[in-house]
Amino acid sequence: MIKNYVDAADMVLVGIGTGFKSEDQANVERAYTNLKTLIDGKNYFVITESDDESIFKAGFKQDRVTAPVIEKEKNGKTADENWDTYLKWVMGSMNRNILLLELGVSLVQPEIIRFPFEKMAAVNMKSNFIRVNKKLPFIPENLSEKAISVKDDPVELMIELE
Repeated sequence: MIKNYVDAADMVLVGIGTGFKSEDQANVERAYTNLKTLIDGKNYFVITESDDESIFKAGFKQDRVTAPVIEKEKNGKTADENWDTYLKWVMGSMNRNILLLELGVSLVQPEIIRFPFEKMAAVNMKSNFIRVNKKLPFIPENLSEKAISVKDDPVELMIELE
């Protein structure tokens, strides 16, 4: 199902949360590799609130990933060099056929991914929104017509895409 939504989208915005983890680091790396394969060839951007740097080993275009939590831990500021690129990319996605794919985003820092994704989905009439979350899969009522909630482990779901 997720692959069908990715295929149909012109743009894909992926939000990776702190719930995108596993006790087996090899599983996380496989999940990132499968995610990269899934969105390869699309106009994509990835934002992560994870402090796990394995996303940078998966082969995503370096200028298409922003990691504000990692940046804050390293340099004390939340905006990395790709933050402005991310904001411009998001502004360019308005009124475009975009898939917002949220993977394991919690409510610890909802201002980074969760709330902005919900707002983008609400204002962009051409958007689709998929939230994959084992613990917090709920979708706001105003998005019920254009959003899908998947109550599953995001790492396991990405591994299943092999």
